[in-house]
Amino acid sequence: MEYHKEFLYLMDMANIKRIPEVLKDRFLFGLREELADEVQRYRYTTMDNLVKLAIDWDQVQQMIARHNKRNSSTPIFHSSSKPEMEEFVEYAVEGDVSLEDSTV
Repeated sequence: MEYHKEFLYLMDMANIKRIPEVLKDRFLFGLREELADEVQRYRYTTMDNLVKLAIDWDQVQQMIARHNKRNSSTPIFHSSSKPEMEEFVEYAVEGDVSLEDSTV
């Protein structure tokens, strides 16, 4: 998580004192809202704990996003079964196959 490194660098550049509670609050404020909401549900005592928790939750959210993206793009039919289904539908539409006569 590059945010943590940039955060500490900017805090030094702004000459802001590293008071632990202030650092943690400002760090949380800079996180994405959904990530900050998740992180705040857990107990952390040090800045290192907070950073590790934020990194872990960020990775979980990325895995969920990849999983959802992969599942949303999965075709309903496998490519090998699709032509057979299309042929059946074509015959049924043309009247060559009656659904009442077909056996499953």
